[in-house]
Amino acid sequence: MNSTASPSSSSSSPPRLLNRVSGFFMQKKPTGRESGGNQTTSSIPSVVMEEDAQSSRADSMFSSLSSIRPNPNSPPPLRTVRLDQPIVHESPSPITPPPSASPSKMRPEDVDAAFEQLMQEYALAANIRPSLTQLTTEQKSALLQSSQARTQRKSSTFSAATQFFSTLRGNKNSSNHYGTVAASSDMLANHQVTLPTDLFAASDAAEQKRRMIGAPKRSKHKSSPQYFVRLLNETPARALEDTDVSDLRIFLRNVVVSWTTEFLALGGYEAIGNVFRQMKHVPKRMPSDDKLLQQFAKCFKAIMTHEASGIEKVLTDPSPLVHVRDLLFGPADPKVKAVYGLDIVTRGQLLQLLCTLPSLQVTTRDGRYIHGYDVLCGLLLDKADDEEDEKKDTNYPFRMSLKADPQTVMKMIVKGGVAPRYTAWMREIQHTVDRHIEPITFLAQVLDYRFESAFRQLKSSPHQPPTKGDTLANGEPEGLVMVDEGVVDYLITHLRLIFTLVMTPPTQFQGEYDDYQQEKVRLEIMLSGFDKIAKALQQCPHPTLYASYVRYLQPLISPRADLTIPSMSSSASSTSTVDDLMARWNREMTLHQPQQQQGNDNASSSSSWQDTDDDDEDLENYDDIFDTDEASL
Repeated sequence: MNSTASPSSSSSSPPRLLNRVSGFFMQKKPTGRESGGNQTTSSIPSVVMEEDAQSSRADSMFSSLSSIRPNPNSPPPLRTVRLDQPIVHESPSPITPPPSASPSKMRPEDVDAAFEQLMQEYALAANIRPSLTQLTTEQKSALLQSSQARTQRKSSTFSAATQFFSTLRGNKNSSNHYGTVAASSDMLANHQVTLPTDLFAASDAAEQKRRMIGAPKRSKHKSSPQYFVRLLNETPARALEDTDVSDLRIFLRNVVVSWTTEFLALGGYEAIGNVFRQMKHVPKRMPSDDKLLQQFAKCFKAIMTHEASGIEKVLTDPSPLVHVRDLLFGPADPKVKAVYGLDIVTRGQLLQLLCTLPSLQVTTRDGRYIHGYDVLCGLLLDKADDEEDEKKDTNYPFRMSLKADPQTVMKMIVKGGVAPRYTAWMREIQHTVDRHIEPITFLAQVLDYRFESAFRQLKSSPHQPPTKGDTLANGEPEGLVMVDEGVVDYLITHLRLIFTLVMTPPTQFQGEYDDYQQEKVRLEIMLSGFDKIAKALQQCPHPTLYASYVRYLQPLISPRADLTIPSMSSSASSTSTVDDLMARWNREMTLHQPQQQQGNDNASSSSSWQDTDDDDEDLENYDDIFDTDEASL
């Protein structure tokens, strides 16, 4: 029996392939009767199949057994391949990077260089850098170790260095802190780092918000710049989720600089500009539009302060700022503007974006110097679509105003100028004054109205309604608040911007910018509509409200120079009425001073419309007949 089962007798053994296939598909559990009666006969094919399988695995390319046969003279089967190295399917071992030197073992010069690079990564302000450079080498090494630990973990939580630098960047959204990083704090304590405890508090406002409401964490895919760029490009502006927009704002303001750089490189700047463009062309305003624009205004403000590539993007491509300017100034039609205008808080944030431009400057790669103040001066000028659709009829049979002709004055200010160039800007200020200041003046003229301090209203909480029992010291009832929150700051910002435009020339201006040039800019702003605004602001009866902006308004009312052209004053034939008209203009502006009210004796004096008798002496006065009749009676 053993001789028949020997592997050497290849003639008596069945074919190997057939045995393997039949053994694979025709396996069956042996029953008790078969195992007891046929034990000898069933053991023979099993031994043959086992030896056959071992022989086949020896020649397989996926085998780890040796391919050496018992009989070296027997050639290998034709269906196999002889391999010199039997282990061929083993994956190569991963290449381990060379271990970097820990900050504790680095030289002080290397630690300082790495710490400087870390500060650049977190885009710290210039006034904070000197205080951080005074840290000891051990303190810098502790922060570097924390930053390296976070990079190796690749987790979404901030390390101690991230929290430290994010806090220094001024995260205003995280007012409440929910704990510290214990490991980083212990590590800094071992190095005797004497830093404030609150600097290591959690600074990720989005994570804190999700922790409060129990929302899941944002995945790494949804935290990448690619996700946000694709989201802004593929989703309409009004269909964006509030959480996504809020997280984008937090990522742009609190995450490292490389994240914002990658976001801008992928087209994030153009995507945010497209959102402003969509919001500008919406047919009808909705209450959610103000909140959306406020969030994107903060996102754009973070890009404007990004020194690596954000400033260059903003100054070389100001097209998103054009949309911001159009949203701020609104439509030309005052009726449409009154219905579909934005909230005062939203307009205040859009105005802050424009006011940030004078602090920006960049030199492009091709050597071109661009200053943000020049871009701002161009944005404040009128465009072709700023003109009103329904122009007023100016073909009157006689003159309707005693003011100087704007076209005559504009020819003196700008060569070839026929119309003032700041009308859209002045319409926005006029709309704010008509909506918030004029009602106060009307109520003061009709009723004996008392007003509360505007500053007290600005500082008060909007969730605390005024109580009915508020009284003054003398027992009289206290006045009501008549100014919405943010109106005073909004008007002051406009006045300061006008004063900056008058006093500061553009960087491309050539020549001497004296009082004569300043007066030309001031006069053009007056012709654009600021004269009416100034009169309304001067007549405001609210004492504290008036005192808040009068020091910004007064320099804009007073003329800075006499606009007398030297070439015209030399010849007697050219003594036109331009000087007289300008003097009349300035005299009208100084007459409207609410603080200088005349007494009651003016009422008894003759009115301006009562003229004296200027008839000729030879002309008979027919009014005397009424006197003779009355005397006879």
